[in-house]
Amino acid sequence: MSKDNNPSKENKLLEILGPSLFNKVGSKVSTVDALRGKKFILLYFSASWCPPCKAFTPILAEFYKKCAKEAKLEIIYVSSDRSVEAFNEYYGKMPWLAIPTDEEAAERKTNLAKIFDVSGIPMTIVLDGEGKYYMTDNPRTVVTQKVVSGSKEDALNIIQEWNHMDLVPLDEAAEARRKAISSTHQSPVMTIISYLTKNPMFIFALLYFFKIGKKYYDDYNMIEPSTEGEEEPPIIYETPKDSEF
Repeated sequence: MSKDNNPSKENKLLEILGPSLFNKVGSKVSTVDALRGKKFILLYFSASWCPPCKAFTPILAEFYKKCAKEAKLEIIYVSSDRSVEAFNEYYGKMPWLAIPTDEEAAERKTNLAKIFDVSGIPMTIVLDGEGKYYMTDNPRTVVTQKVVSGSKEDALNIIQEWNHMDLVPLDEAAEARRKAISSTHQSPVMTIISYLTKNPMFIFALLYFFKIGKKYYDDYNMIEPSTEGEEEPPIIYETPKDSEF
């Protein structure tokens, strides 16, 4: 039995995404058929009313067009739009699949947000092609940095890095994300120490500029020599010639 026909894969995809998805033709397609042969699934939590989302969507679309086919990547829009009309208008600007807008799908979206501890948007969550494992939530940052002015190879390199990510079971995904976020929230002092440890030449540069600065300070702020112990000259008072004294 081939991997693509693995019943466990189909069951997992149906469990987290439901039996059908919207495609760009405007109709529903089988979830299993739409994701058959995919190596990566990226869940895109977004909404039309969210300014950062609206700024990131065209960047993500460029990334998708550059590498999705070759990298066997599919993106699925998980909407937080406030109406079907808003969804239709916003989704019309996207080239990928989407979770439908029916009542059952609303519950499914809530469940996805809970599984991955999504509390804000935009959020990008990468899963393996079978929907069994969480891999990373970092695509938004990396894609924004490298894709806008980058090449197709730059986009493919981003996905290549996903091959080296740890595979985290979905029931551990939320905790994995919380730990990752916690580890990045260092105190300012620890952040500076960490930076200096990784960049020791910066310390030498600081010492050099400190030495140069001290030299200029000493040159332009000379301390007057001490007059302690020297006899002060006498003060002579002259009396005006026409004085009565």
